[in-house]
Amino acid sequence: MDKETYLEQLKQQLTPLNADECADVIDFYTEYIEDAELTTIEEITAKLGSPKRLARKTLADYSIRATEEEPTVTTPKHNAHLIWLILLAVMASPIAIPLALTIALFFALGILMFFLCCGLLLVMTLAAGVVSVFSTIAGVSVLFGSFVTGIFYIGVGLAALGATILIGLLSYLILKVLLQAGATFTKFLYQKIRQHSQRKVAAK
Repeated sequence: MDKETYLEQLKQQLTPLNADECADVIDFYTEYIEDAELTTIEEITAKLGSPKRLARKTLADYSIRATEEEPTVTTPKHNAHLIWLILLAVMASPIAIPLALTIALFFALGILMFFLCCGLLLVMTLAAGVVSVFSTIAGVSVLFGSFVTGIFYIGVGLAALGATILIGLLSYLILKVLLQAGATFTKFLYQKIRQHSQRKVAAK
């Protein structure tokens, strides 16, 4: 595998970037390889890592930069994507085993809390929705036989419908906050790992 093959494989891994961004990355690393006079795959990989590893780091960097330059892009979907990209970049980084275990523990706890919150909110939303539907049906069915009872059940159904909507909105806000906190933490962690790696390279 020579320089051209390495860069071509890197380009194939950068499909999430647009054409201009991808071209900038390829131009940068082409110039870097030429300036460093790296000619063999062993030399290139020793400096830059594999094409997949370098692509993951690049994608994470671009995603972090996007959130810093345009805070309005920090939607739940973008934050979830950012967390995933940083996780891939961290897993591709050569880090010490104790640090790797610490990172894995933090993320395992974070994922557990996230899914517990999701599960609880989903159960509450479904429960309120079921109560709303059955209470409304019950109220309508007995309305002409017992007007007061029918109105009571319809009122309960409408109240449950309001609770369903409220819980749904609350769920969205909670998940949005959790994803934002997760994205902030993963960015902080990624930057610390990058600084640690750069210090190790400088010490060599």
